[in-house]
Amino acid sequence: MKLSLRNASIATTIAWALAQGVIACADADSTEPTSETSEKDASSETPSTTLPSSDATTSNDAADAAADAPADGDADIDAGNPMCTTEGWCTTDAPVSEWMNGVYNAGDGTAWAVSEQGNVLRFDGHHWAIHTALTVGAPLPAIIGRGPTDVWTGNNKGLWHSEVVADAGPGDGGDAGASNVVWTPFSLSEPINIMAMWASPAGDLYLAGTTTVAPVGKTRVFSMAAGTNTWVVDPLISARTDLNEPTGGVVSSNGDVWMMVMATGATSAANRIVHRRSQPSVMWIDEAPVFDKLPNASFWGIGIAGDKIFISTKTNYSNACYYVGTDNGPVDDAGVPTMTWTRGTWLDPTMSDNSARTGVWGAAANDVWTAGENGQINHFDGTKWRIAHTSIDGKPIVVNLTGMHAISNDDIWVVGGTTSPFGMTGQGIALHKLSPAVAGGTK
Repeated sequence: MKLSLRNASIATTIAWALAQGVIACADADSTEPTSETSEKDASSETPSTTLPSSDATTSNDAADAAADAPADGDADIDAGNPMCTTEGWCTTDAPVSEWMNGVYNAGDGTAWAVSEQGNVLRFDGHHWAIHTALTVGAPLPAIIGRGPTDVWTGNNKGLWHSEVVADAGPGDGGDAGASNVVWTPFSLSEPINIMAMWASPAGDLYLAGTTTVAPVGKTRVFSMAAGTNTWVVDPLISARTDLNEPTGGVVSSNGDVWMMVMATGATSAANRIVHRRSQPSVMWIDEAPVFDKLPNASFWGIGIAGDKIFISTKTNYSNACYYVGTDNGPVDDAGVPTMTWTRGTWLDPTMSDNSARTGVWGAAANDVWTAGENGQINHFDGTKWRIAHTSIDGKPIVVNLTGMHAISNDDIWVVGGTTSPFGMTGQGIALHKLSPAVAGGTK
């Protein structure tokens, strides 16, 4: 789940605007639960600025596909693969011209991605290729699905669903598995500018965006229950007039929904977390984990790890930190269950770290991966953070990592890219985390 970094050219302006009242994460009054290890590999040297979301939550359908479906894209990775590191991070052949904003791990060895250029791309297990030029010139911010050929994407131009058509023709997706897939427009009950998409562990799909007709700019959330093909708008969010521009969300195993969103009147980034609880009754509430101590904080990534919620924050576009939330169970005076929040920093407090993490995913509270700006990929073992070993050429990865989707801790996709100034060609990137034994990396 992520805050978009696509318009990187405005970062300087925003940073200036937020520079009034600077408060660093390391200065906030809270307990420091962890610190990041000081050991860095070549991929972590002096990173440049560029980022989940990851939409890192996956459905049971995708997990079942990974276990049961015959893979048309089983990677033929031999021992001694120079494109992979010894940790299992493999560099794939992402098109250089495509800045990938989001990725969906189909669970059968294949993957789908969407780009800033408005294209849908597919990884067939061996190579990436542009599958469909869907909305040329209009960025596609997110993609999600419930299987290799049941995939959704959308933007300010509409919503599309992958359809399997027997006689679709040869196609250009890179393999037979994609040649009979076409993208069909789908109408919602209310037109919106789609900005974020995510899935629940049970296979429910969610999309969020802002209204494009009066009242313009208000947040809407639609959901599609597992086993159905109907998008239903959330009436409780629609009744609120104080929210606009959602940037990402996740769903916990108990069905609670978390969403990062910009409050009405805000001018920069997601500055509010809203939480839909199902107990004691269905309600959306604002969560406030000591954020009052960080008045210029914005939220960049959100993920579930076991029974914990991880939220990546950044203050004044300069200092990054995170919060870990635990549901206490007891209710407050209003009958709302309470949360306990603990703040932590990615690096040692004496070090400067301005890299926001927009992708967050965890198999458990002691097995969490994040991806973000400056090519940062980090792992948390429950005690400390470390920088992942991702470089295959001894040079740091320096592009924004803007999309993340995982099936397991040995099947993680991270994508991103950057645009060069003055109209020069940018750089796309797609990394695939496998088990070290399968990857066979030598770097």
